[in-house]
Parts: sequence; C-alpha cells; structure tokens
Amino acid sequence: MQTAEQWEQIAKIRQQIAINHEVQSGNIANGNRSNSLDAGDLLDLAGDEKFLAAENYHKASQEWDKAATAYTSAGASDEAKIARDNMKAASAAAKRALTDGVYLHMKAKEQYEGTNNLIKQLDALEKAARNLERLSCGFAQCVNSLF
Repeated sequence: MQTAEQWEQIAKIRQQIAINHEVQSGNIANGNRSNSLDAGDLLDLAGDEKFLAAENYHKASQEWDKAATAYTSAGASDEAKIARDNMKAASAAAKRALTDGVYLHMKAKEQYEGTNNLIKQLDALEKAARNLERLSCGFAQCVNSLF
C-alpha cells in the first residue's frame, strides 16, 4: 500500500500545480500580470499557463493510474476505484485546459493581426495547433502517417 499512497501523493501534488497554473492563467487573462504587456501578449501567456496546467493534469492522471494499479494489487478495491475516478477527472481537466488554451491562443492571434505582427501571429497559431494535436492524439506525440 505504501507505493500506492506514494503515487497518490504525487498525483495530488501534480493536480495542485495544475490548478495553480489555471489560476495564474486567469490572473494573466484579466490583466493582473503587467501593465507593460499588450492584450495579445497577455492572452498568449494565459494560453501558455493553460498548456502547463494540461501537462500537469495529464501527469496527475498517469500517477492516479499507477495508484489504482497498486491499490488493486494490494486488494484495496475501494481505494482503487477512487484513484480510477480521480484519473478520469484529471484527464478530463487536461482536455478542458487544452481547449481553453486553444481559445486563448486564437484570441491572441486576432490581437496580433490588428497590429500586423506576423511573427507573434505564427507563434500563437503554432501553440493552438500543438494543443489541438494533443487533444486529437492524446499526450503522445502525433506520428506523421504520410511516411
């Protein structure tokens, strides 16, 4: 049971990190970051925080899965069910954070269009595409099926 409890503790820490990134994203999107940044930069940074949240939610889901497996091996079926439920919730939170990040990066791109900043437009589009790829392929790297 010690191993399962360790995986559970790691998962809880990862979830807290993810939640903190989401809070930070909201603070940035509401302009609480810096007066020196324009709207596009604030939206882009908020999208970056959503991506970091998604990464940590995903890692938490992996740790919950390890905890569930360890609890099952130890015969602790109630704890295993709770861990599996937490794994599903963390996975759903990762997907939601990625979706929110796409929205924020696309809004940033719109702001950059208004200032004719092509470099920042491309950067925001790359980040939106990365999030969409993660949503469609999971967190594993998408493999180019053309080759």
